[in-house]
Amino acid sequence: MMVETTTSREERGQAIAQCNGQVKRLEQYRYSVKSQSHNGEYIVAKVGDEWVCECLDNKYRHLICKHIYAVDFSSQLRNEVAVNQANRVIQEVNVQNCQICGSDEIVKAGLRKNQNGNIQKYLCKKCGHYFTINLV
Repeated sequence: MMVETTTSREERGQAIAQCNGQVKRLEQYRYSVKSQSHNGEYIVAKVGDEWVCECLDNKYRHLICKHIYAVDFSSQLRNEVAVNQANRVIQEVNVQNCQICGSDEIVKAGLRKNQNGNIQKYLCKKCGHYFTINLV
């Protein structure tokens, strides 16, 4: 009995798709997938109804390779993100009370710079506490 020591092509394709920057969309049906074994890349493209890859596995053995699976998983992730973005509702932040003393005597007090953008700072006039609202 032979025990398979490597993971399936599908699992390897999923691992590639989950690594940031491994799959790059060039056109609607054309992708570049970085090689796992050397510094090159493989082009995966849709020809008719079939996905083809430049790798030897697909080219000569006519198997669905890990690169095609990576493109498939990457497309699924992109579609999932698009659906989530479409369903996202952004609500205005309404700060009414100080987080420390509960006073409603608060005013905007400048911006705090953050790598994701600026965040509004607030000052409580009663206790002197500065604070921001973290939405994440």
